[in-house]
Amino acid sequence: MLNSLPELLAPAGSWDSFRAAVENGADAVYLGGKAFSARSYAANFDNHEVERAVEYAHLRGVRIYVTVNTLLDNGELMQAAEYTRFLNNIGVDGIIVQDLGLLHIIKNSLPDMEIHASTQMTIHNIEGAKALEEMGVNRIVLARELSLEEIKEIARETAVELEVFVHGALCFCYSGQCLMSSLIGGRSGNRGKCAQPCRLKFSLKASDGRIVMEDKHILSPKDLNMIKFLPELVNISGIKALKIEGRMKRPEYVAVVTRAYRRALDRIRDNPECFNIEDEEYRELIQIFSRGFTTGYYYGRPGRNMMSYESGKNRGLLIGKVQNVDKGGLSFIRLYGSLSRGDGIEVWSRKGNSYGTTIDYMEINGEKAEKGSRGQIAGIKMRGRVHQGDLVYKTSDIGLIARAQQSFAGEKPLRKIPVVMEAELMAGKPLSLKIKDLDGNEVTVFSKSYVERAVNKPLTESDIRSKLDRLGNTPYRLESLKIKMDNGVTLPFRELNETRRQGVDLLSKERIRRYTRKGIEYRDFQDRIFPLFISEGQQTTKKKTSLTVRVDSVRGVKIACESGADEIYFGGEGFFGKGFCIGEYREALEIAGRYDKKMYFALPRITDVAQMEEIKGRIKVLKDLKPYGFLASNIGILYELKEYDVNCIADFPLNVFNSLTAKVLNERFNVSRITLSPELRLSQIRDIVSGPTFMELEVIGHGFLPMMVTKHCIIQSIVLGGSPNECAGICKKGEEYVLLDRMKKEFPLWQDDNCHTHIMNCVELMTLEEVPQLVNTGIFSLRIEGRRREYGLAEVIRVYRKVLDMGDEGLDSPDVQKFIESMKTRGYTKGHLLRGVE
Repeated sequence: MLNSLPELLAPAGSWDSFRAAVENGADAVYLGGKAFSARSYAANFDNHEVERAVEYAHLRGVRIYVTVNTLLDNGELMQAAEYTRFLNNIGVDGIIVQDLGLLHIIKNSLPDMEIHASTQMTIHNIEGAKALEEMGVNRIVLARELSLEEIKEIARETAVELEVFVHGALCFCYSGQCLMSSLIGGRSGNRGKCAQPCRLKFSLKASDGRIVMEDKHILSPKDLNMIKFLPELVNISGIKALKIEGRMKRPEYVAVVTRAYRRALDRIRDNPECFNIEDEEYRELIQIFSRGFTTGYYYGRPGRNMMSYESGKNRGLLIGKVQNVDKGGLSFIRLYGSLSRGDGIEVWSRKGNSYGTTIDYMEINGEKAEKGSRGQIAGIKMRGRVHQGDLVYKTSDIGLIARAQQSFAGEKPLRKIPVVMEAELMAGKPLSLKIKDLDGNEVTVFSKSYVERAVNKPLTESDIRSKLDRLGNTPYRLESLKIKMDNGVTLPFRELNETRRQGVDLLSKERIRRYTRKGIEYRDFQDRIFPLFISEGQQTTKKKTSLTVRVDSVRGVKIACESGADEIYFGGEGFFGKGFCIGEYREALEIAGRYDKKMYFALPRITDVAQMEEIKGRIKVLKDLKPYGFLASNIGILYELKEYDVNCIADFPLNVFNSLTAKVLNERFNVSRITLSPELRLSQIRDIVSGPTFMELEVIGHGFLPMMVTKHCIIQSIVLGGSPNECAGICKKGEEYVLLDRMKKEFPLWQDDNCHTHIMNCVELMTLEEVPQLVNTGIFSLRIEGRRREYGLAEVIRVYRKVLDMGDEGLDSPDVQKFIESMKTRGYTKGHLLRGVE
């Protein structure tokens, strides 16, 4: 028998989902408020509901974590901070955050509050975990792209608690790194408004025009399901929580999944050597919601086996096959399992179409029936065109739904706390009732009336037990009762009932009291926060805004130097088989030196556990070349660079959205410059520049932006159909691919030298007409993204150079106007500079 298990953490997007999680065995529940939550389209909880949930959960020994895990601009930061004070004062057990500025506030103003780093922070290496541990984070929700072996390495090297996902929807992109919903529709996943465009259909097109895969859900993963592999997760000592995804899911889903994982974990605890999952349990998980199941990246890269190409929505359980369709409109289905009237089904046509319905009529052998069984042929009325041979999936099981609803919708709770009672009835004294739970809480209460000698009918032990065991609607159940009493005594039944109620109420207050903490008053809170926004540095002064250019070829460096760049970022990922080459870095630095340009060496955006060892060596080699500094894109790289006396620029994937986050990066990691989030609008940029940010701030002004970075190799999975664990190097053979959406827009796929796919936006960012406004905000530098585009790069740099130097007068020049017109012909976007994001 195991002494302890990781916490089972379940989601709640509504009150019913919350009760479903608690009543079906969750150790902890995570939920979001009405604002600052990464699932803002869930019903979520207002302040009164959060407070009510905390009391309900704590009474039952369940912890509550609240998500405040969106990026926050300067205008929202104080409001979010005050919300965390409210959460602290009502006894919330932990707060899940993404924004480093808010993390800094909580750590320095709410000393008793647990801080959990959201998976949106993209922590995917040991150095990133160490950095957050040193910043005071109690728990890290790791990136879902990590393997079991990588998690073990992080657990060995850090003491911070680790939380991993075990069930539910998978994001295609590294969480916190996705701009697809933002750039396509203006709804940001980093701000809790993801519209899930990745679940739509796309086509894969090769550079020669071939359509390799047409109208499939190319970016839609199956759902994670680790229930059969729980022993391996439980045996990793650093894993303290197993997380079920699903704050957007209905309460029935939460009930079924939580119950299944609770039972599985309890079996591991009781008999780890004989662990098994029953077929019916697994079928229920498929039935309640499934796009097909996968173990994600826990055992390496699963390739196409991870993807749900045919559907981006619930597929349910395969229940039968269409035998024939009669002229009366009945479809006859040979059943592979039970099917009932009221169930939901979906028929998948061989032509790729699907038709769904709720069964309101069924017949078996020509007679009306309520239920059909395995092997029978059921006649069902269907909408849509159904053909012989079509497969039928049961998407909703009315019986399973009803059983799930009973667990949270009834008045009597399922989850009961065992208690032990000791009753003492002595003549001439009040009834003494002691109630104890198994957590060490104990209360003693006394009846108002005294126990008397009975004139007629004395109390029996059976009478006393029947009254004290009336715990029906309470969260308690009577484990044992010890009665000590004089012979021939009596006490009114109402006194027995009232004393029991009094004892139960007192025990409940005692159980809740264990979780209470001293509240922090508003003035005290403000006094703690105010110094955090003060910097001892001096504001950077600069006469004009610099022009930086990022390139990934030696020729690109020469073009940038000759065309007017002030500073150059070189390298990082190598795309399409072009890996790291020290000679190219040395040559690029020599060229920049001849033109008296500052050169920064870029490091890869995603650096997993294994790759970090190679990156550490790369940093040492590149440092000896003496560049002006380094460009870093994840917290782990920043942590590693801190060991060296180098200038460091924090790149845009670090999602800097407010002045305080910028200040934290400066003070914690010695960052001298920050490239701000491309999701910021002009007014927000101005606020950050004018805030307590005494460092260089940069904005991306032109180029193709990456919308996603994913560990999944789209090209190999589709073109070859195999597992990318054995890379075939298809991306190195010269052929390039794009994704086509339903509007036939093309999104280029760039494969880097560590087999991550970067999905680029279909149109180029151009802010040339807004450059004078950007300059007026006070930004230090404007960046042009020029990787993989030597052709035309010189013209881009020249026109931006002219407008930076001449302002509005430069905008009116013929060559600049010609460039703007050519961009209008090709199509471009201003990104979020003017519109912002939801």
